[in-house]
Amino acid sequence: MGGENQELSFKIWMCGEILDVVLFFRVGNIFRGRRPYRFGKDVLKENFQRLVEVWLDEYAQYYYEFTGHKTVAYGDVSSCKDLRRKLECDSFEWFMENIIPEMFVPKDTMATGELRNIWSEKCLDRFGQNVGPLKEYPCRR
Repeated sequence: MGGENQELSFKIWMCGEILDVVLFFRVGNIFRGRRPYRFGKDVLKENFQRLVEVWLDEYAQYYYEFTGHKTVAYGDVSSCKDLRRKLECDSFEWFMENIIPEMFVPKDTMATGELRNIWSEKCLDRFGQNVGPLKEYPCRR
């Protein structure tokens, strides 16, 4: 649960296949009203951490810095890394340069964090936009 769509996309792009981007195509999900089973409280973090550890290479540090997620036990991913090597998949650097070159990555930053108003519990943010004014939003962490 969670992260499998990103992992599949990375696998397709980075391992030599083609993923078509179709504008104005709608994809829907059908969710049950309730789940017949339970997930552990950290299952989403575990899944994303596996994704990060297998596919993001040196960019993993940015995931941890900017999400604020701490390391959780995510299991053995050696077989996933072995498969990536066997398939001769490209690096995440290649993905960033060739697939989404317009994405800004704040490399070599001196500091990171949030600007939080302690009275309103709101933070200044751009929500991924590289330009434009900062706006006040509910803090994400």
